[in-house]
Amino acid sequence: MLSSMGSVKMMNLTPKLAISIQKLRIDEIKAGTKFRNALVYALALGFSPQLLAPVLAFGIFLAKSAKDGNVLDPTRMFTSLSLILILTNPLSQTLQSVPQLMGALSCIERIQIFLLSEARIDHRTITGVNDREKSYPPDNYEVEIKPSDELALADFSGSGKTTTPDQSVRSNTDELSEIVVNDCNFGWALEGKQILNNISLDIPRSKMTMIIGPVGCGKSTLLKGLLGETLFSKGSVRISSTSVAFCDQTPWLINATIQENIIGFSEFNAIWYESVVRACVLENDFEILPKGDKTMAGSKGIALSGGQKQRVAIARAVYAKKDIAIFDDVFSGLDAGSQQLLFSRVFGTDGLMRSQGTTVVMVTHALSLLPNADHVISLDPDGSIAAQGPFDDINQQGSCIYSFDSKAEEELAGATAPKTEPTLPDLPVEESNSGHGDFSIYVYYFRTIGLPAMLAFFFGLATFAFLASFPSKYIQQSTWKQTD
Repeated sequence: MLSSMGSVKMMNLTPKLAISIQKLRIDEIKAGTKFRNALVYALALGFSPQLLAPVLAFGIFLAKSAKDGNVLDPTRMFTSLSLILILTNPLSQTLQSVPQLMGALSCIERIQIFLLSEARIDHRTITGVNDREKSYPPDNYEVEIKPSDELALADFSGSGKTTTPDQSVRSNTDELSEIVVNDCNFGWALEGKQILNNISLDIPRSKMTMIIGPVGCGKSTLLKGLLGETLFSKGSVRISSTSVAFCDQTPWLINATIQENIIGFSEFNAIWYESVVRACVLENDFEILPKGDKTMAGSKGIALSGGQKQRVAIARAVYAKKDIAIFDDVFSGLDAGSQQLLFSRVFGTDGLMRSQGTTVVMVTHALSLLPNADHVISLDPDGSIAAQGPFDDINQQGSCIYSFDSKAEEELAGATAPKTEPTLPDLPVEESNSGHGDFSIYVYYFRTIGLPAMLAFFFGLATFAFLASFPSKYIQQSTWKQTD
């Protein structure tokens, strides 16, 4: 955060950002003006019966009793006030519920619009879900981590012997295409310019495909297009299986335990779960958390750090054992040590994903990882494909927008093991100074709202205080007079 603020100051963007943020605040205030006005009217109407009824009732009785000679004694006061409260409380609650009622009707209207809308149409073509001959690890498959922090593959027969990837059972259909895109335009609007244009690509089965490109060129849109979540104007997308795991660049976690977030909707298998936890470098984090993997992640994973949330999301995608796994820049929130260990254990030559024969599609900005890819797709800033193919071919092509930096690879290879990241409960808590306010802040607010609005505010506040305390004060004063 501090480095980002320093960069903003160095680039002299502070005035422009201030103007942009101020404009967003003004737009937000304008958008909520109608709702706030309706809320004020509803509250005024809701409190009016309860506050005005005692004053009007006692005032009218006193005006009439001056002619008739009747006396407003405490007995009549208590009885009248009780009847007034019995009558006005339901009316006040009904009037105060008007905004909630209107909100509920608006929600029902939106639900009705959604139910009456056309069903979602998947523009993809499923070429064959059941023709795959993949070899998955059995339920008792366990990862053995060598001292060098690399994974050894257990024999798929369950014997526990370590083998090389060439000895594992592989399908003769590995060289076939998993996803084929022909001349597609992807975007988020039916009309206007599309984000991605004339996209044609071939993603091989049981291989790792990495997608690279500058910021804003449409890498995430391409992944959403492969998932069938974006609109397109032409072309075709053919995918061989609907068994897909997706891990977004912003981790999605539910308010449940870490273990429940990793398992998701899959069945729990202790050995496979422990293997995934080790591969995703979560063991050290579980040791320092209060309840280990039984710790509640909190709403949107608020109890975890950014790197921990990202690794938990990756672990869920790995644990699911899907035919296709799509990852959208999942290493951006990890340090170099965590990135190196997690990549080698999950995506490396001896990693879990290759041991399962899973087709991996990954968007990344970590150029040092590219040599590990079987297939590389490079996007241009205008949303078209600059080049695609094996890394060596891509790196040699002049049209590729990236060039591989060998120093980055050496730095990543020499990265040390990650340090355990502090969780939210371990962070220092600053003492609140809210009790020591500065009166100049209130002066600023009063000047901003203006003198008429300020006078109206204090008048309404005084009126509310008088009407709210009138019954009790009047009864108390009348009782003292009767006693005297």
